Amino acid sequence: MEAAFSLESWFEYNQKETVPHFATFYRSCFPPLSKYAATIITDRHQVTELVSDVIWRAWQYREKWKTPASFRAFMFSSVRNAVYNNLSQLRRQEKRKKVFRAAGEPVDDRNVLNRIVHKELMDHLFQAAAHLPGQCAKVFSLYYREGLNHDEIALQLSIAPSTVRNQKARALRLLREKINNSPLF
Repeated sequence: MEAAFSLESWFEYNQKETVPHFATFYRSCFPPLSKYAATIITDRHQVTELVSDVIWRAWQYREKWKTPASFRAFMFSSVRNAVYNNLSQLRRQEKRKKVFRAAGEPVDDRNVLNRIVHKELMDHLFQAAAHLPGQCAKVFSLYYREGLNHDEIALQLSIAPSTVRNQKARALRLLREKINNSPLF
């Protein structure tokens, strides 16, 4: 079993180009960095994950360090920044969850994804509906976008309610044909 190195002794080995392998580097860096991170956050899993990421990044750029002080400062400031970034991300996620809870929606990533996909599909559908023949496009928009019923549309367009139903049915038929022939759908 290899002896554990301190951050300073690792730096000396690095300067002599007799760098031990990554596991030794990790074991020398992890204890002081994880103790420091644990003073800010209490979740051990998060501490381990964040500190491990910082150590891996430092290992990849190990030739860059010129003095033990700059190496040590980089390691501790990187851990501090990683922890604060993680805390900020958690706060943003919690804020989004509160917005969904206030809206009465279940807080679930799938729900959010479904809403995004639904909105995109509806946008494409309404774009396609804008290219329908005259009255079909108007009736479709008034019925599905504005939420008007057949009688209200008939009154607004000065046509019979049966014409509204026929134009709506025609719009739906034309859109189905367009969707069946479209690579998007």
